[in-house]
Amino acid sequence: MCARAVSHDMSDDNDKASVRLTELRQQIDKLDRRIVELLNRRAEVVVEVGKAKKAGGAPTYAPGREHAVLERIAEFNKGPLPQKTLQAIYRELMSGSFTLEKPLRIGYLGPEGSFSQMAAQRKFGASVEYLPLADIRAIFDEVARKDCDLGLVPIENSVGGGVIDTLDAFIGAHVHICCEVIL
Repeated sequence: MCARAVSHDMSDDNDKASVRLTELRQQIDKLDRRIVELLNRRAEVVVEVGKAKKAGGAPTYAPGREHAVLERIAEFNKGPLPQKTLQAIYRELMSGSFTLEKPLRIGYLGPEGSFSQMAAQRKFGASVEYLPLADIRAIFDEVARKDCDLGLVPIENSVGGGVIDTLDAFIGAHVHICCEVIL
């Protein structure tokens, strides 16, 4: 005796699902086109903001403005995207905006792959230039000389507490803290 299992022929259901999937993907494609158009219109305004900042001597990076944008985005969000997702999208959008205004150069305590680099990238995104530096004093010196627009230095770590080299470097340095990153 030979036995065979039989199942419902789902070819009609599969065809309907395939058609629906195609329709939904076409909707996504149309939305993506509109999103890209709007992002580029936003970028054109960012270029004008950069010109206004330059004319007024304002810095490219404005932590208060960054905070306000992220808060406003959180207020606009009615879901289903999680806040963390929108924050990540806008972090990269702002990173690209820095580059349109004036390419930022961020010094950090190297080498590449260090926690300092990870913290810098979390704060400033992928579109800025990063410069690994050999020691904390070098970061302060590069920022003071304006070879770097910003520097990221460790203030404390989970093993040793406060980072004495950083705290000592603030004495007499002509730099100030503009933001913090917790990693």
